Amino acid sequence: MMGQRGFSQQTKRSVLTNFENLTVDSTTHRVYYEQRLYRNPLIGLIELNQALTSQTSTEYVPMYQGVPIAGYRLSSPFQATLLSRQERKAINRVVPFSMRRYKFDFRIQPEVIANFGFKLDPYQTKTSLLLQSQLYLTRGLVLNFGLEFRYSITTTIRK
Repeated sequence: MMGQRGFSQQTKRSVLTNFENLTVDSTTHRVYYEQRLYRNPLIGLIELNQALTSQTSTEYVPMYQGVPIAGYRLSSPFQATLLSRQERKAINRVVPFSMRRYKFDFRIQPEVIANFGFKLDPYQTKTSLLLQSQLYLTRGLVLNFGLEFRYSITTTIRK
């Protein structure tokens, strides 16, 4: 298996708390988790595999907004399988959707715009701060919302 480097117990707990909506199904040897942590899902698969060190061949099923993507096995060779409609329905029973299983997160995005050289207003700056978050309504449906705070300074030169 790829990535058999061991983690300490404290590191394992820390890694596992990074993953949202984590469910381990020991009967089917599947691990379901929300894929929001990394842009490249392979990094999350390897990290989760190292934290959950099991002797059996485990299939990892990352989800995006509660919707399962595919099944992945970190064996040699690497395997990826599409999930059938029946498997998706079974996953919906094993991993029921709940808004409380997602972490509340927000993002603060500053933006500064400066304009120079206009005859009437030679110097103008606009500063805004965007506070953005998302609310999971149901499986596959997310409401993105935000508040924008604007501040503008205009300097004019009088003759």
